[in-house]
Amino acid sequence: MTRLLGAGLIVLGSGAAGFWSSLERQGHTEALGEFCTYIRLVRRELQLTQADRGELLAAAARALPAWSGFEGAPTRAQVERMLPPEAAEVCRRFYEGLGKSLLEGQLQHCDRCAEEVAALYEEGRRLQADRRRLTLSLSTLWGLLVAILFY
Repeated sequence: MTRLLGAGLIVLGSGAAGFWSSLERQGHTEALGEFCTYIRLVRRELQLTQADRGELLAAAARALPAWSGFEGAPTRAQVERMLPPEAAEVCRRFYEGLGKSLLEGQLQHCDRCAEEVAALYEEGRRLQADRRRLTLSLSTLWGLLVAILFY
């Protein structure tokens, strides 16, 4: 009876690990969507106020409820930690390109970065459902295999 209970716990534990892994991936996808919104808000603030870089970033962060915990403008490193690895290059280019050209150039820069992040977000959403099913199935099957080997 104890062995059967242990085998069941192994299967449940591996299924839970797969579930948490899929939730982490979902968090990365949601962070991409928030970053895309952030870039668009920065663009809007730039177009309307033409404020300096720090004020633009801080105002855009204040407008996003998920980013309200930042004191002032979030740094590039803080934003990169929230994003999946494939978005780090876009984040770097976004932060480095702000304030490097005239207004029209900066607006175009924001548009290009927002388009790239939106494409990554859509790809992440598309893959998320497939990967969630695959992750849950494989982790549960792995737990079942381990339980059978130890039983």
